[in-house]
Amino acid sequence: MTHQEIIQAALDEGFEDAAIIETKEFVFCKEFRACCEENRCGKYGANYSCPPDCGTFEEMRDKALRYKYALVMTTIWEANDVMDEYETKPMKSAHNTMSRSLIDRLRKAGIQGLGMTAGGCSKCNPCAKVEGKPCRFPEEAYSCMSAYCLNVVKLNEAAGLKFVSDMNRFSMYSLFLFDD
Repeated sequence: MTHQEIIQAALDEGFEDAAIIETKEFVFCKEFRACCEENRCGKYGANYSCPPDCGTFEEMRDKALRYKYALVMTTIWEANDVMDEYETKPMKSAHNTMSRSLIDRLRKAGIQGLGMTAGGCSKCNPCAKVEGKPCRFPEEAYSCMSAYCLNVVKLNEAAGLKFVSDMNRFSMYSLFLFDD
């Protein structure tokens, strides 16, 4: 698939917008790891794809930079209060379902790569970590951009996508990293 065909596949999947950038444009902020450590999502230490289990800041950065390109995908959502996780959780789930579907489609087309979703992996409920078992689907256990300490505002600028963030509307992002 060409880059334009990959972008079109994302749009066909239902994403608001998509672009491909080189991973060398990523901006990483080690300080973002504190967001994970605050455990706002409840997955810190309870999900293999989240810190501390997913890897150190340096390991995650290096893992992302092994790839040359990133397909950046965004959806835009409306909510009464974007800070209300109870309200936004179904939106995040819908976004990540679209992301997983597109990544599966790209892989079936022969494009291997690494997915990053909005929020930690939710493929299994509960995560096998909670049960003291190994990850059931390690090739599909996607970490979120916070675990990678990616600056989403800078990512959005590099991709040239519409960014929405106020009390009633917000952008959500996923990535698929790949090589030619």
